[in-house]
Amino acid sequence: MFINHFFKVSWVVQLLVGTGLFTVSFLIENRVMLAFLATPMLALSLTIALEVGKAVSIVWYRYMVAVSDSYSVTVRIASWLFRIGLMVLSITCSLLFLGERLDRPYLEEVRINEIQALEERNSAELKRLEQQHRDVLTDK
Repeated sequence: MFINHFFKVSWVVQLLVGTGLFTVSFLIENRVMLAFLATPMLALSLTIALEVGKAVSIVWYRYMVAVSDSYSVTVRIASWLFRIGLMVLSITCSLLFLGERLDRPYLEEVRINEIQALEERNSAELKRLEQQHRDVLTDK
């Protein structure tokens, strides 16, 4: 009884964790695809296709293993290459996303502050030069 209950709970937990991982992977890949593709709908469609491909490849592999102990070598190689390719794509997208976010996370705020400081210095210098010009004109 306990073991049967354990396997059901374990299956539900694995399903929830897998769903969470697919969701996070989908969101990261979509952000990266949006950065590379001009059309948001194309990026979303491609990301959905890739995520569905991941799920289908996992199910396909498990089905092929369950149906026959020895399915053809070409099918095994195709399945393996497809799954590896999708994993490499996910890892690449995750690294690109994290690399952009972790490189200089406050770059935009620093840039805005620097621009404001430059504008204030330029304004102060302009006022000083105008005052100096007025002083020169009044001395004549």
